[in-house]
Amino acid sequence: IGDHAFANCYMKGKLTIPDKIEIIEEAVFENCINLEGILVIPPSVKTLGKSAFLGCTKLTWSLTIPSTVVNYGDSVFQRCSGLTGELTIPSNMETIPSSMFNGCSGFTGTLNIPSTVTSIKQSAFANCIGFTGTFVIPQNIKTISASVFSGCPNGFVEVGHECVACDLSCGECHSSASECTSYKKGLYLHGSSCVQLCP
Repeated sequence: IGDHAFANCYMKGKLTIPDKIEIIEEAVFENCINLEGILVIPPSVKTLGKSAFLGCTKLTWSLTIPSTVVNYGDSVFQRCSGLTGELTIPSNMETIPSSMFNGCSGFTGTLNIPSTVTSIKQSAFANCIGFTGTFVIPQNIKTISASVFSGCPNGFVEVGHECVACDLSCGECHSSASECTSYKKGLYLHGSSCVQLCP
């Protein structure tokens, strides 16, 4: 599936990725905020491009990345806050890219990093505030970059190293208190603003 194929698309409904797909390129489903349901990545997929699912806030359930995926871009699942339950990282993964799960605040349970991982890049798990249990760093880890686990709780945004509450109309925000990434009930997301009526 080519770069930006469905980026910023307002289509509604469930996302089904065909079994024969091998490459999901950069930003294919970026900010498709109305896609719903369980995200299933078929075992045919070998590449997940940069920002492939960034901002898909309504995709739900646990996430299992198949071991067939060998190429990853940065920010693949960033701000997929609807993903809940446990995160299963494939046992053959060596590097967790920058911001890969940044903002995936719905993940719960223990975060298990496979022993094959040798590097965790910047902000890989930032804002993942739902994890519980003990975090064990595998012995093979050589580098852990800055801000891997930093972040603010839902409804807040980091501004100048402080957590600032999002505007009252925002469900969640990004970069500033007024830049909405999701909306509260009764409002609609238009660009990065929340409005009462669709323009």
